[in-house]
Amino acid sequence: MREIWPESEQRWFDVSEEVALTGHSKFFEMEHEPTRGLYACNAYRPWDTPERICIVFENISERKQALEQIRQLVNEQRTILDTVMAGICHIKDRKVQWVNPCFEKLFGYEAGEVQGVDTSLFYSDEEDYRRVGRDGYTQLTMGAAYSIEVLMRRKDGTLFWCSLAERAIDPQNQDEGSIWVLHDVTERRRTEEALYNSERKLTEIFRASPQIIAVSTLEDGRFLEANEAFSRLLGYRHEEVIGHTSLELGLWSDNEDRDRLVEFLKTHGQVQNLETRLRRKSGECIDVLLSAAPIVLNGQSCMITLTTDITERKRAADELRESEERFSAVATQAKDGIVLIQDDRLVFCNQAIADMLGYAREEMEGEPFEIHVAPESRELVAGRVHARLRGENPVSVYEARLIRRDGQIIDVELSAGLIQHGGKPTDVGMIRDITERKQAEAALRASEERFKRLVQNSNDIIALVDAHCMQMSLSGPVEAVLG
Repeated sequence: MREIWPESEQRWFDVSEEVALTGHSKFFEMEHEPTRGLYACNAYRPWDTPERICIVFENISERKQALEQIRQLVNEQRTILDTVMAGICHIKDRKVQWVNPCFEKLFGYEAGEVQGVDTSLFYSDEEDYRRVGRDGYTQLTMGAAYSIEVLMRRKDGTLFWCSLAERAIDPQNQDEGSIWVLHDVTERRRTEEALYNSERKLTEIFRASPQIIAVSTLEDGRFLEANEAFSRLLGYRHEEVIGHTSLELGLWSDNEDRDRLVEFLKTHGQVQNLETRLRRKSGECIDVLLSAAPIVLNGQSCMITLTTDITERKRAADELRESEERFSAVATQAKDGIVLIQDDRLVFCNQAIADMLGYAREEMEGEPFEIHVAPESRELVAGRVHARLRGENPVSVYEARLIRRDGQIIDVELSAGLIQHGGKPTDVGMIRDITERKQAEAALRASEERFKRLVQNSNDIIALVDAHCMQMSLSGPVEAVLG
């Protein structure tokens, strides 16, 4: 031995002495420096030659290296399992064999507290426990992984959503058990639920909105979605629209309008209130305002369009314009003056009233009407105008006095009423110059007064008879003459 292990001579002497004295075998390991090998040694005393010591050597260098590598690997794996941000456990027959610290933290247990417990402890619902046992272990025996999200219970009783992934260590030998990997997905579930509720609300708003909304591809105008208002406006059922292009449905009164819409959208990024005409399923064309914005759905360029039906508005505007044109034509040709008063100012006057007062129309429009009313009539005229604007019903035909540009006072007859003009209540007045009539009436009254005085002072009997020679009245000294 001195020749083989010269550096360990004392060690061999001690071993030999121990075996000789005790009679027991001695197992130990020795390093051989010349070969840098590691040997397993067994020293014993043979039964047939007790005075001798036998030693059996086995080179275990490779085995020790392999064991050391395994030990290092186990330590590395242990470190990974202890630090990974996921709960991991080893399960056999649905009982806990081992868990990592994250598992204990996830469920709120102390180290070693769940060792050997049944996994039913972690489930919030017994049916979930049975389902995992039924479905999960069926998958494991087939060599497949099993995953599920279930509501689980912590030690303190609080519930949380858990993502559970499970795989058998050896599908052919279920006695080896399985490995679970668990994550707390409560926040993700809450976020998904909030997103789902938000999308559902948006969908409900989209479908129920009175605003006409549609989503179509930018390239060819193929409809991906349209709300109920869209169907009501154009007369198509929802299923008749989805998957078809606007050109296939013949929606555009002029197909080039779509090209202009898309080009404008690409150039300016959005379209606001583009006036165009669309065709209903019945063939009727309607006037609309289109607003559009680009969106991307599943990587595809699309656009969302909002449509406003302005057919009735345009029809009303056309009718109003025609009415105003007729009014203007009548007012221009009328012999009587016509004025429209809003907020005490003239918003319209015809040529007749302008001529009546000695102004140009442009000079009068926009001016307060009261500057053309004589001081003695201003309270009367203003009172009637304001009463009508308050919804009262004052006398509509009355007389007043106006002032001409040259300062002359003229008598007029006003016939007034209330209309809507430009969306506001407006006092409309028809004005007739009655100055000559008033002068004639005054002259007639003066003539009648002179005749009356003449008759009363006459010494003759004066009789008034009608065309049938019927006496109407007698005047003069009737009693003196006739007794």
